[in-house]
Amino acid sequence: RQQSAAETARSAGSLAAEMEELRRKEAVETASAAEARALLSALAAAAQELYDRDEAVRQELSAGEQRLQEARTARKAAAAELEQAREDRDALKNVISGYALRLDSRQKKAKQAEERHVQLQMEENALKSRIHMLSEMEKLYEGYSKAVKTVMGEAGRQLKGIHGPVAGLIHVPDRYTVAVEIALGGAMQHVVVEREEDGKAAIAYLKRRDAGRCTFLPLSSIRPSEFRDRGVEEEPGFVGMGDALIRFDPRYEKIFSSLLGRTVLAEDLDQAIAMARKYGHRFKIVTLDGQLLNPGGSMTGGSVSRSAGILSRSNELERLNRQIGGVREQLAQAGRALEEARREAAAAAYELETAQAQQRAHEDDVLKLEERNSHLDGQLADLTRQRDELRAELEQIQARSAQTETDTGNARARIEALEGAAAALRTEAEGKARGQSRLQERVSAMTEEIAKVNMRLAALDAERLASEQSLNELEQLRQDLSGDRAERERMMAGFQSRNAALEQEILEKEQQLQVIRRENGEQ
Repeated sequence: RQQSAAETARSAGSLAAEMEELRRKEAVETASAAEARALLSALAAAAQELYDRDEAVRQELSAGEQRLQEARTARKAAAAELEQAREDRDALKNVISGYALRLDSRQKKAKQAEERHVQLQMEENALKSRIHMLSEMEKLYEGYSKAVKTVMGEAGRQLKGIHGPVAGLIHVPDRYTVAVEIALGGAMQHVVVEREEDGKAAIAYLKRRDAGRCTFLPLSSIRPSEFRDRGVEEEPGFVGMGDALIRFDPRYEKIFSSLLGRTVLAEDLDQAIAMARKYGHRFKIVTLDGQLLNPGGSMTGGSVSRSAGILSRSNELERLNRQIGGVREQLAQAGRALEEARREAAAAAYELETAQAQQRAHEDDVLKLEERNSHLDGQLADLTRQRDELRAELEQIQARSAQTETDTGNARARIEALEGAAAALRTEAEGKARGQSRLQERVSAMTEEIAKVNMRLAALDAERLASEQSLNELEQLRQDLSGDRAERERMMAGFQSRNAALEQEILEKEQQLQVIRRENGEQ
């Protein structure tokens, strides 16, 4: 019976443990439900946050799209402006190339004009030098005799009425210069004076100075002879009469008629000889190249220097004066052309510099626009990246919102399941509690009965111990006294009978305990 009580107590303890486990499970389920409700609240807050963020992202995305469109428009405008700037720059390169060619052409023109100007200056200087030399020779009467130089040196001072040497009073065309020089011969140095008295005074002066001799031709006394062979003018090779081929002051007509009025100029020597033969060598004939046929038939000829004579010098001086006039006119024109070429070159240089400055400005504009386009490209890239990030974030928000809705549904289902499980566990625990109460009542009753049995067992044990002690004492006594065997057997039999009764009672108690356990198991 004590063992049955113990089993019943263990069953009660097991039931209490099961109730405790059920309460623990109920608490866990309740806590899980609370956690699920907290999770549901958190999900609701997260859903609201996602909704708010969704709205904010959509607004940011809309603003970003607008900024992106504005940036694209600005980039397109900047690209067009850059393209225009590049076209302007490239077009200006062509203009600059044209200006450079023009400048090069004008610089070459200016250089040529300068070279022409320098050349004309050198030519003018050379002519001036030659004219100066010839003028000085004329002034100093170079080529004249000492007597002529002396007379002309005192003309107008001590000597009056001096007109000058014959060579200085006429002008001979270049074509006839050699012929006239040969025809005049020494007469070129004859000095023309106003009157015989003037010539006398000059002769006296030369004599006093021992300055040589000179022939004087007084205008008042010279009487030319008439040329009668006019038929020569029709002869082949006739050029003209000597006094008719020169120019002089009309005052000296008698002088030059006397000197050259009977001199014929012929083309060449053969024609001159034919004329002389035909007219009996009565007059002087001179060819254009300086061959002389004298009256009476004598001939003088050979080579002649065209620039050695006094008349050649005078003609050369006159020619040089005409030439230097032309050179000076050309020099003035060259100067004007040089100035104009320099102005044109300066204008071309200015145009080129202006175009180059404009090109530099265009280059600066291109660089600035390229930098601006690069900056706008960076802005476009940033705005595109931000837009893509916002779109990705929006997709994530939408995915998270969907997941949050799913998690919210799951959380609600879990709360319902957990609350149902907690309610079931609470019901089961209440049932266990009621069974435990009944079991505890039975355990208490059995415990009291077991206590009574134990008390009886304790009494029986004490009795058994006393019996065993008595047996031991008897055995000792038998051994000591060798007492009656029959009495001992009877006493032993009595003890065994009592033990068997106690064992039967314990067996009954165990059976009762088994019944209690089965009842507890059913409950």
